[in-house]
Amino acid sequence: MPRRAKKGKAGALRMLFWGAGVIVAGLGLAAFVGYTKAKAYLRSDDFRLLVSREVSRTLSVDGEFSPFRWTGSTVYSDRFTVRPAPGQGPEYLRADAIRAEINLRSFRSKAWKVSHVEIGRLRLISDVGVLAAAARAGAKTEGEGGFGAAEFAPEKAEKAGRRSWLPRAVELGKVEVLDSGFSLRHDGGVVEGRDVKWLLEPGFGDGGWSVRSTGGELRWDDGPWRGLTDLHAVVNPAGLFLTSSRLSLSEHAMLSADGELSPDGVVHLRMHLEGLPGNEVLTEDWRQRLLGAFHGDIEIRGRLDEPESLRREGKLWMNNGVLQALPVLDSIAHYTRMERFRRLVLHRFDSRFVIRDGVLHFEDFHVESKGLLRLTGSVSVWKDAAGAWKAGPVDGDVQVGVVRESLRWLPGAERKVFVQEQDGFVWADMAVTGTADAPSEDLSPRLKTAAVEAAIEEAPRRALEAGRGVLDQTQRILEGAGDILKEGVRLAPFFGE
Repeated sequence: MPRRAKKGKAGALRMLFWGAGVIVAGLGLAAFVGYTKAKAYLRSDDFRLLVSREVSRTLSVDGEFSPFRWTGSTVYSDRFTVRPAPGQGPEYLRADAIRAEINLRSFRSKAWKVSHVEIGRLRLISDVGVLAAAARAGAKTEGEGGFGAAEFAPEKAEKAGRRSWLPRAVELGKVEVLDSGFSLRHDGGVVEGRDVKWLLEPGFGDGGWSVRSTGGELRWDDGPWRGLTDLHAVVNPAGLFLTSSRLSLSEHAMLSADGELSPDGVVHLRMHLEGLPGNEVLTEDWRQRLLGAFHGDIEIRGRLDEPESLRREGKLWMNNGVLQALPVLDSIAHYTRMERFRRLVLHRFDSRFVIRDGVLHFEDFHVESKGLLRLTGSVSVWKDAAGAWKAGPVDGDVQVGVVRESLRWLPGAERKVFVQEQDGFVWADMAVTGTADAPSEDLSPRLKTAAVEAAIEEAPRRALEAGRGVLDQTQRILEGAGDILKEGVRLAPFFGE
């Protein structure tokens, strides 16, 4: 009995080890088969079309990848092209030279893990409002899934039959865009970018992404190209949050910005302008009139897909500017005989502005050259037929203040034009009309009229004073003649009879 018991135990152990080996081998075989099937599925056209559909859904476009090519765990595609749909999404979107690294063992998890995506070139043309509407629709479609994982539609996955056990989502890691260019229309203008590099990394909450850009250039409405120094934003289901950005406008000028864009298309953008030379933004006429660099704080609020709702406002100022070659200043210099009025060194130049219903309003502006001139008031500028402000109609009410001593050579001005005194200046109202590139004002003709009227009013008095002078001179002459006559009579005896 003992031997049979030992043999029974030995047989049981062999069966146990053999069974365990079979199980391990079976699991290994299953893993190998699964891995092989996963690889086969990834290399199939079904997977390419599925990824095309899911990327299109995430971007709210209708696009497709060109055939995939595999080298190990790296997949290549020549391009992703979007078929345009009028009024829906971008007019043109194309990505070229695409490379992605996929963890093939991730078939055992809930999502295919794509650790790195590289896009060689990206091109985009769109209307900002249409793009915002498409992004809003995409955000609603994504729901709580965010942007980090594209969920495969179950009904599409079922078509894979026995592959339905495969992951139905894609988890993206780092995404790099080596070169991008874009053209975005907005409210009658265009913003363009070129040679911009992007780096996108997941993080910052569920479904969140960090977005950074370096290098490249931007421009507005065919203006000069400006260097993009850096940009950082966070994108998540709650919206887009621009945390910092810096745009080099010239050697010493910089524009920085931050703000938020909500999923429903509401934007709040804050910008700061530092040291922008006036000759880069002013029209040709005003480049000769206003010299200096602009600084400013600007805010934009509203809906991107409703340009008329956008409210743009802020404050602009200039340090140590110069105002010259203005007809009204030349008139004041002529009538006051003070050449300093022709070229004013500005100790203060600032104004609030707001754009409402397509009209640019300069409100509560102040211009001052200490001890000489001060201007305050408001001016509104409408767009011209081409949709630009540079030659549009102008309407404004301005108060002009000068120091009293400057009026000593200006007859009638103090009584008829500069009739109010406040803060050390005497003031006159001035209406501004015409166009932005050729403004006109009513102060110069009023100064001329006042001078003429003063001369007319003074004529009788001056004539009377002149008459008195003539009479006095005649009397002196007659008195002198009498003296001479008397002297002649006194001297007559010396000349004989």
